[in-house]
Amino acid sequence: MARILILGDRKKEREGLSLFMEFAGHQCVETGSLQEAVKTIEKEAFDLVLADAQVGESDAEQIIQKMRSASSQISVMILAEEASSAAGLDDVITTPMTLIQSVSPQFPPVRKREAFLVLLPEQDALKMLPDLPQSAGLLNKLALLYHSQQKYKAAEQLYKRALEIGKQSGGDQQREAASILMNLASSYHDQKRYAEAEPLYQRSLELAEKAYGPKHPKVARRLRRLARPS
Repeated sequence: MARILILGDRKKEREGLSLFMEFAGHQCVETGSLQEAVKTIEKEAFDLVLADAQVGESDAEQIIQKMRSASSQISVMILAEEASSAAGLDDVITTPMTLIQSVSPQFPPVRKREAFLVLLPEQDALKMLPDLPQSAGLLNKLALLYHSQQKYKAAEQLYKRALEIGKQSGGDQQREAASILMNLASSYHDQKRYAEAEPLYQRSLELAEKAYGPKHPKVARRLRRLARPS
């Protein structure tokens, strides 16, 4: 069992992630403020921080810096909205399978062996999905965790459910769907299911171009994946 601090702006997603982790046997504390997270870590011992890539005005590197300043031994895993394998860094999941160029080398990345602090049961855990807050953002984050542990069947199920919920909800559906499709395509890509990954990358690219514009880095990332199928 691990002691996990969950840090994020969205209360429902924090609560859902905490519920899921506690179901898996871990002990969780939630906070929506980076300042409060620092105070909590200074007072209590934790094995891992699961944090959104952006909390308030703080980005991933600032979050890691603050967490490491409060506790030099703690592992920090940033949950980005989007997965994208980094060449030569296959065991890095500082953001699960996400590019880490923006994170300074002084912050050692969380690697797969450390990620298994939050080892998740594949079949039993998914049975509780109806009891979780049904948010595309939450399910996308849970899928990223399963994806990082190479539990592809569970990740695929969660990504697909996130897409279904996203279609039913309001808000910025294009950006959300673009990210989830990219993640699902990356999952197929990692399994060498290239024929299934390609149309999802293509659809994600179309949505990203509409949402961000043709010159945005997220569009360029999708173009690179389509140009490098294996």
